[in-house]
Amino acid sequence: MFKFILLSCLYLAVYANLYCSDSYCSYCTQGFLYNYVSCLPMCPNGYDEDLSLYSCEEQDDTTVFKESFPSTTKWNTFETTYFMHPEGLTFDDPNKLSPIPTFDRGFYFEQTSRLVSINSFVPGPDFRIGLVVKIISDGTIVEIKDSTKTYAKAYLNNGILTFQILFTDENGQQSIFTYNQIFSGDYWDKHTFEIYQQLDYITIKISDDEFTINYQEFRCESTSVYFYIGGSTSGTSFNGFLYDLEYHNSDFNYPINDLLIECNYNQYYNSETSTCNDCDSSCSTWPSCISSNNCQVCFSQYCANCEGYGFSDCLSCSNSNTSPYCDIGYNCLTSSSGLLCSVCQSGFELIDGLCLNTPNPYDPLNLLSPIINIRFDEFSQYYSIFQSGTISSTYGPFNNTELDDPYPVKQRGLYLNFDTYLKSSILISLNYKFTILFWVLATNDGNLWTGTHFASFAETHMEIGLRSPSMYKKVISSEYVHYVSEWVYSAIVVDVTGDITTITPIADGSMYADTSLTGYLFYDDPNTVLIGVSADMTNNLIGFIYSLTLWQTAIYDFTGVINDINDLAYLWQCLLDQYYNDYEQKFMSCEIECTLGCATWGTCRQCLYPACDFCSNYDIPCDRITYTPCLINYHYTITDKCCHSECSDCYGPDYYRCLACENSRYLVGSVCADQCPVGAVVIGYTCITNNSPVINTVFDAIGSVQADGVSSVVFKMGSEDNEYPDFDSNDPTPALNRGYYFNESSYMTSSPFSISYNYTIDLFIKVLEHGTIMTKDQLSFSSEENAARFIISPEIDESFSPIPLNVWNVLALQGSSDIDGIYTYSFIKPPGTPETVIHPTSYAFRDSFSSLVLGKPLGSFKGFIWNLKIYNSVVDVSGLSITVCENSEEVNCLWDCGIDYYLEGSVCLPCESACVHGCRRIDDCNLCKESNCLKCSNFNDECVKCPSHSYYNNFECFCLEGYDYNESSGACERCEKKHLEHLCVDKCPIGYYELDNQCLVAYDDGRAIKYTFLIISGIYYDQVNFLSAMTGETAEFFYPNLENSDPIPAYLRGLYFTGNGSFISFPNPYYEQIVFGLRFYMVFWINPFKNSGYLLSKYNENMNELVGVKIENLKIKVVISIGDESFDVYSGNSLMFGNWNHLYVTVSYENGSYVSVAINKLQEPMHFIASDAFIDDYTMVFVGKSIGLEYFNGFLYSIETYVMPQSLDDMVEIVDCDNCLVCPITGICIPNCNITTYYSIITMECDPCQDFCSSIGCRNPNNCSLCFDPNCLNCTNYNKNSCMKCENSYVFQDHKCIPCAQLEFFDNQTQKCQSCEGLCVDCISKTQCISCKNNSSINNNKQCICDQGYDGINTCTRNTFSAMMTVDYNNIVYLHFTEKLQNSLSKENIDVTLNNKPINYTLSADEEKIYKIEVEFIKDVEEGSKLKVSFLADLVSSTNSLLPMNSIEILLFVYHFKQAIIAVETVKKYTKIGFYSVLGFLFGTSIITIDPNCFYTFLNSAELFSYVILFDVDLEPAVVVFLNSLRVNSNAPSITSYIYSKDKTNNLENQFKNFGYKTSLILVNSDFYMQLFAFLMILNVLIYFISFIPQALVKRLAKAVLDKFKYKIYIRYWIQTCMEITFNSLLGTTYHIFDTTFGIIDFILSFFMIIIQISMLVTIVLLIRKRALIEPNNKENFMKKFGEFFEEFRSDYTKNNIYYLLFYIRRLIICITALYIRIMFLQFSISLVVNLAILVHLFSTKCYIHIGIQIYTILIELCIFTFYTIITLSFFSQVISSPLLAVLCLTIVCAAIFITLFVSVIQVCIAIYKKCAKRFGKVHSEENAQKKNRNGNNLVENISMIKQGLGENIVKSNQLTPRNLSSIMWFDQVSSGREIKINSSEINSWRNEDKHLSSLIVDEHKAFNSWFSDDSDLKNKGKNNSFGSFLDMKDEGMIKADKANK
Repeated sequence: MFKFILLSCLYLAVYANLYCSDSYCSYCTQGFLYNYVSCLPMCPNGYDEDLSLYSCEEQDDTTVFKESFPSTTKWNTFETTYFMHPEGLTFDDPNKLSPIPTFDRGFYFEQTSRLVSINSFVPGPDFRIGLVVKIISDGTIVEIKDSTKTYAKAYLNNGILTFQILFTDENGQQSIFTYNQIFSGDYWDKHTFEIYQQLDYITIKISDDEFTINYQEFRCESTSVYFYIGGSTSGTSFNGFLYDLEYHNSDFNYPINDLLIECNYNQYYNSETSTCNDCDSSCSTWPSCISSNNCQVCFSQYCANCEGYGFSDCLSCSNSNTSPYCDIGYNCLTSSSGLLCSVCQSGFELIDGLCLNTPNPYDPLNLLSPIINIRFDEFSQYYSIFQSGTISSTYGPFNNTELDDPYPVKQRGLYLNFDTYLKSSILISLNYKFTILFWVLATNDGNLWTGTHFASFAETHMEIGLRSPSMYKKVISSEYVHYVSEWVYSAIVVDVTGDITTITPIADGSMYADTSLTGYLFYDDPNTVLIGVSADMTNNLIGFIYSLTLWQTAIYDFTGVINDINDLAYLWQCLLDQYYNDYEQKFMSCEIECTLGCATWGTCRQCLYPACDFCSNYDIPCDRITYTPCLINYHYTITDKCCHSECSDCYGPDYYRCLACENSRYLVGSVCADQCPVGAVVIGYTCITNNSPVINTVFDAIGSVQADGVSSVVFKMGSEDNEYPDFDSNDPTPALNRGYYFNESSYMTSSPFSISYNYTIDLFIKVLEHGTIMTKDQLSFSSEENAARFIISPEIDESFSPIPLNVWNVLALQGSSDIDGIYTYSFIKPPGTPETVIHPTSYAFRDSFSSLVLGKPLGSFKGFIWNLKIYNSVVDVSGLSITVCENSEEVNCLWDCGIDYYLEGSVCLPCESACVHGCRRIDDCNLCKESNCLKCSNFNDECVKCPSHSYYNNFECFCLEGYDYNESSGACERCEKKHLEHLCVDKCPIGYYELDNQCLVAYDDGRAIKYTFLIISGIYYDQVNFLSAMTGETAEFFYPNLENSDPIPAYLRGLYFTGNGSFISFPNPYYEQIVFGLRFYMVFWINPFKNSGYLLSKYNENMNELVGVKIENLKIKVVISIGDESFDVYSGNSLMFGNWNHLYVTVSYENGSYVSVAINKLQEPMHFIASDAFIDDYTMVFVGKSIGLEYFNGFLYSIETYVMPQSLDDMVEIVDCDNCLVCPITGICIPNCNITTYYSIITMECDPCQDFCSSIGCRNPNNCSLCFDPNCLNCTNYNKNSCMKCENSYVFQDHKCIPCAQLEFFDNQTQKCQSCEGLCVDCISKTQCISCKNNSSINNNKQCICDQGYDGINTCTRNTFSAMMTVDYNNIVYLHFTEKLQNSLSKENIDVTLNNKPINYTLSADEEKIYKIEVEFIKDVEEGSKLKVSFLADLVSSTNSLLPMNSIEILLFVYHFKQAIIAVETVKKYTKIGFYSVLGFLFGTSIITIDPNCFYTFLNSAELFSYVILFDVDLEPAVVVFLNSLRVNSNAPSITSYIYSKDKTNNLENQFKNFGYKTSLILVNSDFYMQLFAFLMILNVLIYFISFIPQALVKRLAKAVLDKFKYKIYIRYWIQTCMEITFNSLLGTTYHIFDTTFGIIDFILSFFMIIIQISMLVTIVLLIRKRALIEPNNKENFMKKFGEFFEEFRSDYTKNNIYYLLFYIRRLIICITALYIRIMFLQFSISLVVNLAILVHLFSTKCYIHIGIQIYTILIELCIFTFYTIITLSFFSQVISSPLLAVLCLTIVCAAIFITLFVSVIQVCIAIYKKCAKRFGKVHSEENAQKKNRNGNNLVENISMIKQGLGENIVKSNQLTPRNLSSIMWFDQVSSGREIKINSSEINSWRNEDKHLSSLIVDEHKAFNSWFSDDSDLKNKGKNNSFGSFLDMKDEGMIKADKANK
């Protein structure tokens, strides 16, 4: 048998494999991740490429090809399912360049023959090949290659089998590995080759051999790989047969049968004689013959012509039959069709068209039911039609069983061996299709069913003889199913479909590869069937058969049969000499006397109960009773079991397998004992134990007894009840941190107890001299000169290795009995290997209820015992150890000092000579912790005397609740913060969490902070608690825009610190965290490039250094501040300069603070620095710098901190590093490259960066980018797909940088590749073209523009221009062109009609683009009349553009001759008169009343009415004229219009023209307001000069006017003009004109005015805020300046002062709406919403001082709201008609005017009344109201000042009046906690100042009470103070006086 060895290797240098990111191959730096072991350029076949993860995902099926060559029977084709001839030659090629199919041996290859896979494939690192081949002579067998490389090749040369495979090493170099093996024999052989690739090795399995190859990789980097059979070139093939070939890119099972025909080529096989016969020499050899019938190559001897060996390959018959049915069916006389018969030969029965021997047994009416269904679970002579052995009268187990009789065994059926079998008692004949099912447990592949033409085997395969009409063929199934020593239901199904017979093996429900043959059928003969043996009595089955089922048809679903066998789940899967123990649920051995097996223990009987002497099966009651049911030494229990004499119930035959005990004894586990062991839970007579210690005594007491820690057991010292400090000679001596000291007569005795039969005894002991250590009943343990002696019983006395003297030891004694009674006992000195002895006989240790004695009155050992532990089980003691104290400050360790010594520091010092029992300090012999403690129970806490704030309880001192013990002061002190061990801290440090005010360690491994600097970011996050660390001064700028303070990110090396400013800090924000606790452990990976520098620093708020780690001359200096002292600790070892170093800094606390340093795994001693613990502060940690600006220079890879100590072995490696001196524990070195180089994963070396990258580093040789993609500017890490921004000319897509394609350019604005726009064919940017489209050319700006006369964006088409018509109310039509005509328009060019009828008209040029058409009307113009202008010739513009339209129409106004004009002019005339009259009247009343509110309101409302014209609404001409007349500007002269009258904005819409605009120029439209502003400026200057006139009256008047001019007049000017100027500014910018200098200036002015308007809006907001916050003493000055915004309104609430803010916002919205929104309904809806907002404001506030003005303003706003609403409703024509709309609009506007006039008249009347009343001395109510209002305002101002904490200002400004009284008292009582005492005389004096005082105070109280109840905060503050009472008091005299005054 020859073998191929397929060798492939893995790459392992720095990483596990080529392109793997790390030693775990977590991801790939290049290619696709394959099974976390390889990085491949493409995924193998059977794997999907996951582009999101760049990984290969395995599919359900990884089969590349699975070719069974016998299935190809045709020789005139050139391909099989997966293979073909490379040149397409057919298989019967006469030159034998193709292999030829054979009849039964697959393909035959000559040396010229070859095949190639039809499709290419990609082989994977894991692949499996299976093939069945017979090699006759040399040549290539298989070859895997592409066009350039051969990946694998197997060939035979001169008897040497050679295999070659292509390897890839760590440098990417490829080499061929060759393996040779001697080959012999030309026989069939099955071969499997399996390769499993791992990270650092490959497992190769070749058939039964296995190899492991390290450190290379098999890689395929081509998608054009093909599989060649016989070589890739002609003439190099092997000579031989190939039967089957499979290739998978994963694991698979290859169960091809080895039993194939060994005939050579040009021979045929005779199945009936099993011989190979030569074809006749006259026959053709290509193809070869298949029988002796006249060189027959066709399936049938009567086939005249065929194209292959198969039944269906026959093309024509030599007889009259139709191919392929050239023969009639077997045993037929006549055929009906095909192979089916109509008449059979004599002796045969026609069944389903076949002539068969009649099947037996057979029931044709119930074929779907089993004809045989046998269960071998009884003791029987016959099992259905089968008998036991040769003689049926003998059978087992009770009927003279002979050697050939199968033996019945419980729950396993029949047992068969080398001699036994079953034989059918009748002749059996199987149908042509049938199913046989066995339940079997076999240890070999013996025969199950043996007949003449059919046999099945235990491994679910078969042999069957099939017949065609002319041939007999023996078929062996191609697959084995191995279930060795397991129960399996094994079935063979023979089925027929048409002409095809299929044989299917089924095992445990799984169907395996079936065998199908066409033209063959099964014809059985009556025969005797054997079960369990072959026909020649050789291949016996060894094992068990439980059932047999036969169907005389094909059955695939066995559910019913399986369900009938109810106990299959309980079949015993064991051999004959075993039984199943239900209790232990395992198979156990029978007694040795039971040679034919057993059903249970203690007896060989097979019946249900051992007392049965005879039974017919296993489950029925006894047929006959015996009186000796059990074997010797067992007794029969009431539970019908044979048990040991100690057991009343059992689960086995031994005394250690008891379930209950005799004689009221206790069950311990499975052993009976007199009593339960200590620590066990007793339930009835059962003792329950566990794995916890039942004795755990720490000998740290000072007294006559020592109580155990977990049980009630106590140890008594010596022989008498002496107590410390009185000892006798037998008392062990207590010793601090050493337990008890024993001399030769010392001992201690425990109270009685017992232990379990399985036990562990642990001793922490120091033996100084030999002697007895421990005794308990028979058990004894002692130390002798040459051994440790362990006595368990008189028969078990064992000596082990001696106990070392003078050192502390952990000793363990163990004993246990297993379930089979094997007793094992051990002596262990952890962590050493246990010394174990197995007792040769069964034994179980049983302890007595006795005392355990440590030491001995005579002959005790000399030494110390610290701890005794006893377990009632065997436990793992390997982790036990003793820590010996290195100094006295350490805890949890033992002193290594004699009894006469104590530990001070690190030295054992002698006690005073008077201390006969030892000491613990030099000062005295007291063993208690405190020197003044007279008596104590142990060394530490159990003292009678206690410090203050503590109490005594149970021999211990406890601090009172809320107090903690302070070691520094030795007192109990109150802690109201968090407990960190013995410290009281504000907050738990990082690495701890808080629970019940306790700081507990957060993680078991003690991790607190971990920063690994392997990403590119200005912020790094800790991997434990997500704390952020910031690089440099700010994280705003980082890579690639690094600041001087930023460390430089370095690829694979962390961060590079420059040494001149770079640092990082954490945590951010620092004020929320405490970084370090009382103990902390810091880990650094650093590579220093300077001998000195600060690695880490931390300072307190006073900038004193708390923690520092500094490099000084490559030594490590650790600075720790505790209290007011600072401690420096220097390392003894040095860092390696310019190399990576592992630094481990330890700050620990164990009864004192210690510091140590470990550099590169060299641990240095601990340095004691202080007895107190380190306490951290809320400050930041700096890495890389100190406060003294000492900076670190070098690389920092990571920082970690812990709160628990760490093992250096788990952090750093110094032996198994790849190619460096020190490395992380993974063994992978951190690249040791400086910042001017980078680590190349290709060269595996430090390659230089470009010179310009020398200061910032790089990762590639081309630029300074650190990103995976060299075209990436910014990325989050070094990995693939992490880019965040690309260089220019590259598109950012899916975190990749993609270049632009041809005929595209990179758009810097969108950062995308854009196609050239517009007219550009090719371009370099959006604005720079290279070539242009047709009818366009490149201008001086490198842009493509259309040639003269053409226009377009993407294509140039002939320019066109348009025309439109407008009509005024006089029906004068204006024809507008968008471009100036090349030739002036004349009547020859147009035709004008009215309602399609010619009319007379005049045509004139109104502007260069506008022509006026005046129609001569001769009759009325009815509604709907249209004027149409038709163009008679093409009109061309001055730019050679074409007018595309032929005509244009417009609707005319209804026109009753000239009456309409007269009516409109009349309206216009009288509206002007009325407008100016009303304006003059209001102006006059304003002067009389000195209140211009009505005047201003009229102007503002008229403005809002008039602007409706600008909306997209059709109004009646009269309404438009009327509304237009309400504009002041429309009636004012314009100087600028005379200077610049030419309209340069010809595209203004009709609404704007109807509004009076003729141009968009602001200089024209706002001319009146500019004139007005100039007039005001001149007037201001004139009055300014008048103010210098010395006349007093003139000067005073001029000054008053100047004060108004200073702010108020200009503010009012802005208020009144803001709407017009805003709209004109927006119009000027929207319809701007740039064709003249004047137009440019106008545009700039418009834009400037927009800025001013926005600034004024902001100014109003700021003034409102300032007004709310102003102090009373600044109020007057503020109102002088800005009172124009506020004088009309009340000042008590801020919301009262926002009217003018809403005023301007409304106007701004209307301007924008009118100009930019062209939907009428939306325009008015917006206006209504704004109007409604102002109404809500007016209704919800009393903002105006005068209530009359408030009501008047509301009425005007209601008019405006109604006006807008009605026009909005006109949108729905069915609601309001046009005439009605005009009437309603005019009515509403007139109503608003009349309301204004009415209010003005009322104001004049009131003013006259006031003058008259004042003249006659009357006090009018308005004056009083104003006075109250001012009082209210004063109150509000005082309250406001008090709220702002400015109450004292009231006093300082001499404003302490009765009106301030309440405020001041409240301020002093509530805010300051003081109370001003004001007696009644002071109040009365104030009353006398003003006769209205009483009334005012009462009013103020009411107002203050109202305010106080509204302000919940102040109300709550005042609930419990006297101020509330003060407010509630009523001064009766004041109230009466007020009533009298009223």
